[in-house]
Amino acid sequence: MQTKRWTPHELLYITGNYLTQTDVEIAAHLGRSTEAVSLVRCRRLKLYRKWSDDEVQVLTDGADKTAAELSEMLPGRTVKAVEQKRWRL
Repeated sequence: MQTKRWTPHELLYITGNYLTQTDVEIAAHLGRSTEAVSLVRCRRLKLYRKWSDDEVQVLTDGADKTAAELSEMLPGRTVKAVEQKRWRL
């Protein structure tokens, strides 16, 4: 399988929109997979979404909930991200 190279326009779009759109939304706009967008955003561009105080509060208040349940309450946060953040708290 041949991979499609990222264009400067695509990289610029990710950089300009990663704080206001989810990876799913960005992927749909660019015609890429969510996994591809997430990988290029994190590994290549080193762009990460910081956890807000409200998001951290949802995690601490939801100690009795699963990571999947919390992920549904936190748009743009994956189950893995929730698990990792919980571990760090």
